[in-house]
Amino acid sequence: MGIFIYENVSKSVTKAEWEKVYEETLVLVDAFPLAERSAITYSGKKVICAVRSKEREMNLRGYKKLGWSADMDYDTLDVAEEFFLPRDLIGDKQVCPEAGDSMMGGLQWFLDSGDDTDSDEKFNQTYFLWDSKTQGEPYHLYLLAIACLIEDRPGEKAFVYTKIKQS
Repeated sequence: MGIFIYENVSKSVTKAEWEKVYEETLVLVDAFPLAERSAITYSGKKVICAVRSKEREMNLRGYKKLGWSADMDYDTLDVAEEFFLPRDLIGDKQVCPEAGDSMMGGLQWFLDSGDDTDSDEKFNQTYFLWDSKTQGEPYHLYLLAIACLIEDRPGEKAFVYTKIKQS
């Protein structure tokens, strides 16, 4: 069984729009009991523990990125997959004003067209931020609230959706 949260942001979002939304997510991250696993040194030994989620520089796939992540809540410590949100979504990439509605990035998963929509450019005009399982753990609702905030602020430039699979 898998319970997912997906978040797409259109490549038409500007750096200023994203920065404003990202700053609002930090307010929620601070208010919610989100946590992440972290390696710390205690009594000379490296241990893995839960730490409160907050903005920090992280090493992701060999690149240093500033952002926040969560893979559990601090109250129950029930853990699932990691959700990371970068501060610098746009980076050095150009804004594509004609990228269109971010829903197109998620629509391909619901089409039963029989062809490969991955290669269709109209479906590839989004930043695919989240594609992870929460397994319905308590942190799911906190992340969903943040995803809904991200969707609300830039209008059609962001889209949140979910998939619940039962075997």
